[in-house]
Amino acid sequence: MTDTIEQAESPLATPADMLSAFTRAAPDLAKMSLVGPHLQATVLKAVIGQQRETIDFLARRFDEELKFADAMSRANSAGDLYAACAGFYARAAAQYVDEARKIAELTSRNAVSAVQMPQPAAAA
Repeated sequence: MTDTIEQAESPLATPADMLSAFTRAAPDLAKMSLVGPHLQATVLKAVIGQQRETIDFLARRFDEELKFADAMSRANSAGDLYAACAGFYARAAAQYVDEARKIAELTSRNAVSAVQMPQPAAAA
């Protein structure tokens, strides 16, 4: 039985065969080595983009809150105060809905971008 196992031919029987197999696989290995950095860069850009969008949204909301404070200070009656509150909350709800839609779209684009492999540069 041992003779049968020892006599079996290995597909990479010689060092030259092994080198040849490695050389053929090297371009694929080079492509695979780019997957990690590509994914990390894509995720970093996505996170920074979402943070930027969140900060922009918060800045707009702070502006709305300052306008609301001004409207409350100018109120001459309970009706004026109610109108200021109702308007503020209605705008806030609409802005939060719009922002949730933007974040969902941004997240979707980022997910698609993360799974796409970088295309090799065209030969000149």
